[in-house]
Amino acid sequence: FDTPEDRTLAYEIARDSLVLLKNVDQTLPLSPQVSRIALIGPSADSWRNVMGDYAYPCHIESLRAVRANDPFGAPVSDEIDLVDDDAMVVTVRNALTSRLREDQQLIYAQGCDILSEDRSGFGDAVQAAQSADVAVMVMGDRSGLVEGCTSGEARDRARLNLPGVQEDLVRAVAETGTPVVLVLVNGRPVSLAEIEPLVSSILVAWLPGEEGGSVIADALTGVVNPGGKLPISFPQEVGQVPVFYSHKPSGGRSHWLGSYVEMSTKPQYVFGYGLSYTQFDLSEVHIDKSTVSMDETFNLSVAVTNTGTVAGDEVLQLYVHDEEYTITRPVKELKGFARVSLEPGEKKVVTFSVAVEQLGFFGPDLTYIVEPGTFSLYLGTSSADIHETVTLNVTGDTREVPERSAYFSAVAVDSGGT
Repeated sequence: FDTPEDRTLAYEIARDSLVLLKNVDQTLPLSPQVSRIALIGPSADSWRNVMGDYAYPCHIESLRAVRANDPFGAPVSDEIDLVDDDAMVVTVRNALTSRLREDQQLIYAQGCDILSEDRSGFGDAVQAAQSADVAVMVMGDRSGLVEGCTSGEARDRARLNLPGVQEDLVRAVAETGTPVVLVLVNGRPVSLAEIEPLVSSILVAWLPGEEGGSVIADALTGVVNPGGKLPISFPQEVGQVPVFYSHKPSGGRSHWLGSYVEMSTKPQYVFGYGLSYTQFDLSEVHIDKSTVSMDETFNLSVAVTNTGTVAGDEVLQLYVHDEEYTITRPVKELKGFARVSLEPGEKKVVTFSVAVEQLGFFGPDLTYIVEPGTFSLYLGTSSADIHETVTLNVTGDTREVPERSAYFSAVAVDSGGT
């Protein structure tokens, strides 16, 4: 239980799940010239807030609440209090402190709590930011099943902005003029429309678990290069929900004028989006067959090159749209993705191998079928950032597929040299 191997895996999972949403003027990673860092926020020095609601200590918390309140009549051992509250989880504050040079200083101020309306800590947070070269604000959710938590089972919300007075704290710190790095420890998408213009960088850490503090510190200092992509769209406002990339051509949007009265229908950040500390170039798109029969497989390849100065990961994404259909199909459907790690100057060729049966859908009688016709294949780095579109023609008669052999494409990554 919690072996060194477990810790290594926890670190790798947290590292690979980081998503960089914004990075104006390359604020991240923090420059070696930064000598004073203000670390602010309710999750900056909390081991509890990096844990998801189904983590062990959170269940102990839930059992204690059940014993005290007993809404379900569940039996709870009297020895539950013998379980120590503390966990061997390094906080962002401790991890970042351990990574600073002797000539660098970390100035900590909590500022506010997750859900409380108390603003008494704002003054210390503003003062810390005023005396620093950069302000790192670790904000977001507390995941759990009990009152006081903002994300998790039975913790539904009516709004999607940062809970409590956290947004007000971001505004107060941003008004100092010190560049702000916003780190989100969150269990759901966050509506950032009001505060996104106020910050230089946004790093989404989700609920990163027991190694989350170490991973966040390593991303801030450049040891880790974020390479994840959003697995869900981030709306600008809660009124846009549901907002998703795979809506039907005639649905999922406002009326014929195209937008809401107050705003666009587009999300703040789209499905599949994510930045890096380096840059990538896509080229050499090739499909081995432009016309296929119902029982064939086609291969679509693309070369990706790291054109920046540091190693990083890019996630190539393949989307499909059925142009001829008996039932309306989504404007885009993700059919494959490949995460590629590249050194500076390195190039690799990614090949998506797609069976035609993967282009099917459930018909009116709920039978999975593949229809002939024209399909548009979109290669890109998010659902909106499409590099190239390729046309595929499927011939033959409509085919029923009783048992599908594959739901997602197989991916082969071959070295393409430098």
